[in-house]
Amino acid sequence: MEKKIDYIPIVLLLGFFVMKVLQRWQGIFENIGFIDGAALTTCVYIRGSDKETEAVRRNILRYLCLTQVLVLRDISIPVRKRFPSIESIVSMGYLLPHERNMMIAQMPHAEQYWLPIGWAISLVGQQLEMGHIEEDTYANAILYVNF
Repeated sequence: MEKKIDYIPIVLLLGFFVMKVLQRWQGIFENIGFIDGAALTTCVYIRGSDKETEAVRRNILRYLCLTQVLVLRDISIPVRKRFPSIESIVSMGYLLPHERNMMIAQMPHAEQYWLPIGWAISLVGQQLEMGHIEEDTYANAILYVNF
């Protein structure tokens, strides 16, 4: 048995192990949501310089940040310490009081992570209907990059 182990170089085994560990960390890092691309796409494709359109763009990105906060506070202890309750998220401005009430009302029926995404998708649809997004393909690009 010991002679058979000598046939397999330990460097090969360690290299394989290290490669798998690095691939796993790379996969985790790639799946973390970054909103840079979402912010650029939203600002480019939702046209308008009036205050309402600017507020919609800001709300879409705030909803994406809120989703990140909700997810990360369940998997990261430092984020949980920073945002221990829904009230702390409201006080930091990621969630408005009336949105908190909607979220609390929906909690038994839906996962809280997806509610802000649904709100953002609804805003994109409204902007498409109002003509602030010129084409359906632009709306699809926003949804594909963002969500």
